[in-house]
Amino acid sequence: MTQLDEQIIALPGDDSEPLDERLDGGIPAWLVQTRVGGMGYRHVGDEQAPVVVLVHAVPLSSLAWVSVLPHLAARGLQVYAVDMPGSGATPPAPQPLSVQGYADALGAFVDALGLERFGLIGHASHAAAALRYTVDHPERVAGLVLSKLPYVDEAGKERMGRATATWYHADGSAAMPPIDQWNPRPQVNEQRFRVMTMRMNFDMYRAGPRSAEGHNALASYDFLPDLAALRVPTRFVWASGDHFMAHRDLILNAAAHLRPSIRIVEGATSWPMYERPRAWAEATGSFFAKGG
Repeated sequence: MTQLDEQIIALPGDDSEPLDERLDGGIPAWLVQTRVGGMGYRHVGDEQAPVVVLVHAVPLSSLAWVSVLPHLAARGLQVYAVDMPGSGATPPAPQPLSVQGYADALGAFVDALGLERFGLIGHASHAAAALRYTVDHPERVAGLVLSKLPYVDEAGKERMGRATATWYHADGSAAMPPIDQWNPRPQVNEQRFRVMTMRMNFDMYRAGPRSAEGHNALASYDFLPDLAALRVPTRFVWASGDHFMAHRDLILNAAAHLRPSIRIVEGATSWPMYERPRAWAEATGSFFAKGG
């Protein structure tokens, strides 16, 4: 494979600066009516700045990004962080969705906001929806960042088919376990873990018993043909402790025709929005900045 543009991102102090302990970090949620119903989102940045749409992981929502959004706005970006169906302020679809169904909902969201052309960032499980949307609508996507792209091989898809049915606990107990029970263990201090679990628990309970549906959708989705079909500038972002890095060569070979750039967030695992928010914003946001 041709030598690729790869950089490791590590920013001093990014592991210790206290996170805003307000639930929403001071960034309010909004609602837009779309052809699939109301969809929630958060919005930051100058209205004249380049537009980027940010798609969260399952079972989280735009709430997961409130520590990251100010850093993306500081890079000169206007960011719309969407609540995908079943997350945040967006109710679930009447029936469980496929990856294509989530991609169509993403399309309904950008259409309702009148976003004609924009950058797109998809993280973890809903990176699949961002990928699928981009293959369907390459003329709309100025550039694509796929962060922590999840399982792409047959064993991984089979594992997703057996994934947790829900993270919601009907007895009201906390959905998020103590830090020593996590695998991989988040690289966060006590203050960051407190903020992280507060927001995650809120998202789990708001999503309710259907909170894991987005993971299950991956069991029948084949990433590799869509990666091969991409025709827009693309960047892959992983964290140094991300277990999905095991499929890195498979992913890069499928997307080799794009000569994608790669950024590695040092000192993070699966939750870079809490572990290293400035570094993740640098790794993703710089792709859409001139000279980035």
